[in-house]
Amino acid sequence: MKLSDSQKRWGRRLVLVGAALVLLLLVNYSFREPRYQIVGWLRGETFFAGKPVSLWSVELHEYEALANSPARRSPSVLNTYLPFLFPNRLDTPNVLTATNGSLPMLIELLNDPDPRVRNAVCRRLIEFGPAARSAIPTLVEMLNHEDPSARRLAVSCLHHFDPKQCNAILLEKALTDPSSGTPEEVVHWLAGSADHSELARAALVEMTRHLDKDVRKSAIYHMVQVAPDRARPILLEWIRSTDKDRRWVSVHYVSRPISPNSPGAPVSPDTIPADKNLITLREALPILLGWLSERDDEWRKDTLKWLGEFGPEAKEAVPALLEILKNQNDPVYKAAWSAINEIDPDAARLLLPAGK
Repeated sequence: MKLSDSQKRWGRRLVLVGAALVLLLLVNYSFREPRYQIVGWLRGETFFAGKPVSLWSVELHEYEALANSPARRSPSVLNTYLPFLFPNRLDTPNVLTATNGSLPMLIELLNDPDPRVRNAVCRRLIEFGPAARSAIPTLVEMLNHEDPSARRLAVSCLHHFDPKQCNAILLEKALTDPSSGTPEEVVHWLAGSADHSELARAALVEMTRHLDKDVRKSAIYHMVQVAPDRARPILLEWIRSTDKDRRWVSVHYVSRPISPNSPGAPVSPDTIPADKNLITLREALPILLGWLSERDDEWRKDTLKWLGEFGPEAKEAVPALLEILKNQNDPVYKAAWSAINEIDPDAARLLLPAGK
């Protein structure tokens, strides 16, 4: 079939366009480094080993893609990127050190959007040790990062540079910025300190005063685990307070005849281990009985439920429960009946007609 002149012209155009695209790709690949150098210079980027930080970021992304490909054993790939991502490998040159000018570039890469790059940078900064303390301001800024993994990474990195200063920075951040996700993360980090230092315990005490009830709850839970002697006075203060959130947390640490945990249940702030009951029933009972005279009926119902959980050990509460049972119109009448049935079944049987 013979092609028309118009078809020939379109064919030649397509060939030229294809050749131009191939040439453009070749030029882009061959001159990528000069292009990034020019753009990096215009943007005022940090340079290391002749490469701007943007090019380092791109090449690190490429290394991740190459890691599981046949090219992973390429000497150029290994020598350039493996020491960066895996600084403990002894069979590769140590191309990035604290003294060869790479530190500013690494600090700038802490802001890279790829978490893999941030992780690699933090590993290397930790390897540098005290020589990388100039990264602290950037790491402090990372505590505001929208990505929780970036915030956790910043905490870990700060801790390696100076645990004492790290505690101070994190505590100030948590107490002055209740809108961020940082406070609860700080609590978990403080509780996870291997040595449970006095500094970490003091910081946890501060966190129990936080404005956010969830942060307070998490802080006291971890304090009970690592420093029960410091947690007990706080719990006693909370159970006597007028704040119902603090009361609710503290009453879960009142000793019970049986642990609220079922065998194998996960430990959490809502499932308190039996050996962590820090308030005796003798201390708590007068306070709980006082709550029965408050106007909040829902709170009174909760109080009666807790009294019932204490079982026969709460027999001193029976007279107060009998007073409630004299008035069948009391909104908590049924709850009082249920509680007295748990505390003193014999008395409940005697009252059975009234209970019905």
